Amino acid sequence: MKQNSLKDWFKSGAPGVWISGGAVSIAVIMTIGLLAVIAVRGLGHFWPADLVHANYDVPGQANHLVIGEVVQKEEVPRRV
Repeated sequence: MKQNSLKDWFKSGAPGVWISGGAVSIAVIMTIGLLAVIAVRGLGHFWPADLVHANYDVPGQANHLVIGEVVQKEEVPRRV
């Protein structure tokens, strides 16, 4: 009975199959990871934040209803 040596195993081409399979597996895992990163960071851009409902009052005109997302806040001192 002849034992398979390492040299015979390399000649059979099996290492190439395993390396190719490993490379494909790594590529698939990296693609899924990239899609997950894009989904987590990208969907936050399209997902609306809490909306604010406010009345905009201009003297001498009718009240206007304003609904929107708060992007920036500014503190204005009260008129005395």
